[in-house]
Amino acid sequence: MTERAWTTYRVASPSERTLGLVVDRIKTQYGEAPALALTPRQAARLLELDERVCEGLLEGLVASEFLYRGPAGRFYCSHII
Repeated sequence: MTERAWTTYRVASPSERTLGLVVDRIKTQYGEAPALALTPRQAARLLELDERVCEGLLEGLVASEFLYRGPAGRFYCSHII
């Protein structure tokens, strides 16, 4: 008898999929307007998100080097530096 090698796949939860869609939307906004410079409050209004959630997503995009945070707290697209 041969043993089967089972592969375990992780399926994203609905909240993870939703956050992924929001991150894609943020990237699209900055891709369409690369000179965009938003504060967390402005981004939250634009994306219709809670400000703390939005800031966390923006900081995640800073960590991935898609965005950078300027001295005034605004978020800018990294590829236009």
